Amino acid sequence: IGKIRVGRTSAGLWQGDFLSSDLNGNRIMYFPNFMADNWGSCVFLQKKSEGDSAAADLYDQDHDYYEASAWYKTKDLVVALGLGLTDDDSIESQNTDKTTVKGYYNQNFGNVYSEVEFALNTGDITYEDAVGADDKDISNFALMADVGMTMDKLDMGMMFIYASGDDDSSDNDSEAVGALGEQFQPYTILTGRHTGMFSQDFNGTNANMTNAGLMSLGMHADLAVNDKLKLHTAIAYAQASIDEMTTAVGTPANDFDEEYGWEIDLGVSYALMDNLTYEVNFGYLMAGDFFEGYDAVANVTTDAEDVMVLNHRLTMEF
Repeated sequence: IGKIRVGRTSAGLWQGDFLSSDLNGNRIMYFPNFMADNWGSCVFLQKKSEGDSAAADLYDQDHDYYEASAWYKTKDLVVALGLGLTDDDSIESQNTDKTTVKGYYNQNFGNVYSEVEFALNTGDITYEDAVGADDKDISNFALMADVGMTMDKLDMGMMFIYASGDDDSSDNDSEAVGALGEQFQPYTILTGRHTGMFSQDFNGTNANMTNAGLMSLGMHADLAVNDKLKLHTAIAYAQASIDEMTTAVGTPANDFDEEYGWEIDLGVSYALMDNLTYEVNFGYLMAGDFFEGYDAVANVTTDAEDVMVLNHRLTMEF
C-alpha cells in the first residue's frame, strides 16, 4: 500500500528553495503508492520536542508538526499543495496552534519558464495562565514569482518577492513572516547567507527587517560562456512591505522609511573538475533610508552607508 519511513531526515526542504531550510527532524512518514500516474503524496508526523518527563504533569512541553501534501509532476510541470498543522506546547503557559497552507508551481513552455511558491500561516498563540497577557492572532503571507526564458547559453528572468511584515508589535496580531529559506539566495546581500538580513543561516536575521517585511522586484541573468565558465548578474529594488511602523509601546516610530535600496550583483563560477567548482560573488547594496540611524547624544540622524560583500566558495559534488 505504500512506503513508511521512520527516523531522522531532512525536514526543511519542500518543493522550491523560497522557504526551505537546512533543518533535520524526527519523522514518521507515509508515502502511498495507489496514486494515479504522475501523482504523489506524503503524510507525516514530526516530533520537534518531547518534554513530558521534564515537568511531570505541569504541562506536556510537546512540539509537534503534522503535514499532508500532494503533487503532480511531469517533465515540464510541477504542481504541489501542502497543509501543515503546528501544535507547540513547549513553553509553559503558552500554546501555539498554527495552520500552514503552501503551494508550488513550476512549468516550462519551450524556452520560457515560470516558478511560483507561496505560504499562508494562520492560527493563534494562547497564553493560558499568564496574568495580563492577551492572546495573539497569527496571520502572515509570503510569495515568490519568477518568470524567465533561456536563449542558447543565456538564461534571464524577472523575480518578485513578497513577505508580510508587522506594522505594530504592540497589538495582538503576529503578521511578520520572518526569515526566508536558507536555500533561497537570489541576491548576495539581501538574501545572502553571510549578511544577517533575510536569510536565517550563519548570522541569523535582522529582526528589524524581518519584522518590516520585504517587497522586491529584480532581474537576473546567467551566461554559460563555455562548459566550464559561467557568469551571473542581478539587479533588484527592495523595500519593506509595510509603510508605517509602531514601536512596542504603541507609539509611532521616528522617521520610518520603508526603502531598503537597490542591489547589484556580479558573479563568476569556474568548473575546475567535473565535480569541483570555484565561485566568486560580489554584491553592492545602495542602502536606502530604512538603515538611517539616530544618535540620541548628538540629536542627529545618521546617514545610511552602502554595503559591499565579496564571498567565494569551493563546491564539491559527490
